[in-house]
Amino acid sequence: MTPYLALSKPGANFIQNWYEAADVNHFWMRHRLKFLLQAIRRVGLRIDQPLKGLDIGGGRAVFRSQIESSTQWSVDCTDLDVGALEQSVPGRGQTLLYDITQELPDRIGSYDVVFALDVVEHVENPDLFLKSAARHLKPGGHLVINVPALNCLFSRYDTCAGHLRRYTTAMLVKELASSHLDIAHSRYWGLTMIPVVLLRKWIVSLIQSQDRVIQMGFSPPNPWVERILSATLTFERLALPIRPLGTSLILVARKK
Repeated sequence: MTPYLALSKPGANFIQNWYEAADVNHFWMRHRLKFLLQAIRRVGLRIDQPLKGLDIGGGRAVFRSQIESSTQWSVDCTDLDVGALEQSVPGRGQTLLYDITQELPDRIGSYDVVFALDVVEHVENPDLFLKSAARHLKPGGHLVINVPALNCLFSRYDTCAGHLRRYTTAMLVKELASSHLDIAHSRYWGLTMIPVVLLRKWIVSLIQSQDRVIQMGFSPPNPWVERILSATLTFERLALPIRPLGTSLILVARKK
């Protein structure tokens, strides 16, 4: 059981079988990291510098483990799911039970980079959430966001996963408009995954069990399919720098 620092009251638990599937070896988690590192380098963030980060909604701290292994950064992981925090992977940064909208004074303006990865789509008031996330940044710090993209891909999987919406670039930029941030970079990824997600949309519409929807919607049915999906994302990342659409959207914004 990993110790954590309790700064807020606990919230609702997230879907446990999603956490169980979304480990460092899952092909989507690995490729999300690679696309994020591309974006981070593009905006000039130095991975060889000891920057301080905050991962909001970090769950079991899988991304914290990934990014700390890929950089010299120290990243605090925060979530409201106590069960996830207790099972999180320890890192260089702190593990926190912390609601960022409480905006504790010793946390405000203290981070070089804040991550909100596949979190904003769960939030009922994204404008308030993103303003609070931005207030945790130092001047000149960066907010890094990943969200599922394109409402035409919205399916029963999204509903079971607690998604309230899928995004376009324009939608996300609009929600950031009052956060006093400059958009530094935005790009879709997962263009090659669109046919797969459309197929998933049809398959999960036939399934009643929420656990089964999450299992089938997130985990490839066998290692061969996973290898094929991983290979297509590798091809996309290396050979398709211009992607007009995708199943996910990365946006990096800089605090003024």
